Amino acid sequence: METRIVRGIEVQVITREEWDVVSFDQKKENAKKRNRSTFGHEPCKLCGQVISDKALDTSWFVHMTVSGELFPVAVELGDHEGSQGFFPIGASCAKRIPKEFKKKY
Repeated sequence: METRIVRGIEVQVITREEWDVVSFDQKKENAKKRNRSTFGHEPCKLCGQVISDKALDTSWFVHMTVSGELFPVAVELGDHEGSQGFFPIGASCAKRIPKEFKKKY
């Protein structure tokens, strides 16, 4: 993790190099996987695997910046600070992310 200053407060962030451990080729393969019984259209932002519509209702979301850093969900970032918003992640990827960096909607 690295430290960033946001609105005068030091904040720990997860850098893209830390969470982006899945290769580009593996992400392409993950995007092709489908569960025929539960359809899905939304990919996991970290690994690319499609999240089923049923699982999406209870999935975790991470707050990402334009540079690919994950910020704690308690830190409010505006568009001018590089926020892309919240993205869903799958259950297996959520296990790798600390609790303060993910939330459920």
